[in-house]
Amino acid sequence: MLRSVAARTLLALLLLASLLLSAAPAASITKNEVDEACAESQTAKAVLDEAQAQLDAATAAHQEAYWQRDDISYKQLGLRATIDDHVDEIDEIRVRVVERAVDMYMAGGSVQPGMLFNADSVEDVITGQAYLDAATKDDVVALERLQALKATLDGLQVQFVAQKEELDIIEAELAAIAQNQLELVGQVTTAFNELDGECRAARQEYERQLAVERALKAARAGGGGGGIGAEATPGFICPMPAPVSFINDWGFPRSGGRTHKGTDVFAAYGHSVVAVANGTVRLRSGGLGGTSIWLDSDYGVSFYYAHLSGYAPGITDGVRVSIGQEIAYNGDTGNARGGAPHVHFQIHPGGSSRPAVNPYPTLARNC
Repeated sequence: MLRSVAARTLLALLLLASLLLSAAPAASITKNEVDEACAESQTAKAVLDEAQAQLDAATAAHQEAYWQRDDISYKQLGLRATIDDHVDEIDEIRVRVVERAVDMYMAGGSVQPGMLFNADSVEDVITGQAYLDAATKDDVVALERLQALKATLDGLQVQFVAQKEELDIIEAELAAIAQNQLELVGQVTTAFNELDGECRAARQEYERQLAVERALKAARAGGGGGGIGAEATPGFICPMPAPVSFINDWGFPRSGGRTHKGTDVFAAYGHSVVAVANGTVRLRSGGLGGTSIWLDSDYGVSFYYAHLSGYAPGITDGVRVSIGQEIAYNGDTGNARGGAPHVHFQIHPGGSSRPAVNPYPTLARNC
């Protein structure tokens, strides 16, 4: 038993070492070296750094507002269903009560026939003394249930209106955040293009270096939240060419007790989306993901792209694609409506039927 435990421990350490080595940059570059390389592009670099910092902050704010909208929308669906159930049951009880009153009248009771056909008088009928005098135990139970349902319904409707007002506020906030993100993406793109070649290369390497450090930090979380090592996705490239913005949003809360099982990669609407591996695509439409693609790679890992605005020319269900090939365009379909355009990206080692793992470490190493 001790040998078995020791062996498993050694294996775990070897796997961790492999991950660290595979993710480590071949060469390091310091911030000072970046500053030196960007001596001729200082203005553009300063604008780029500031815009990128603001974009990252806006991305985090978007995720928070997105979650709040998702949560309230989900609660409203449940509340609407409960209200509808209450209304249906109230109508059913009223029908039974009127039928009972008709029976009383036909048996010679004192209920006035005109009241039975006047919807506004139903409450008068079922609460009148003549009805109550002849009511059976079941009738009394039905009346008590009716009164309880009406009281509860009033509270539910007040709650529904309050939620709708809160949802409208969050929708407006989300739209403002999305607009800000789009403007910042434009600023980042412009500033990035204004860097000279040496500065651009140095800054990209430095950012990649920082991303690797963030990826390693995420990987130490272990389990699905730790992602997978670079060796599991050979040749992987960023699903959208720079500039893009994303954070480690794996596990963020979603409606109905769900958690976020991917990474949202933000870029301008219509931004090119490319295949991250050689493989076969499966096109999907509808549901939370809207217009989406499954890419089943030749090495057994499946990748999921959601919220696309459309597919690239020649991309059809079942077609083979090559790494780097344009397959779609960034969008806001599905439940991404009203927010900033982004691709919800998932990684499924072993195929689409297997659980997803955190794509952030993989994206951080390569975007």
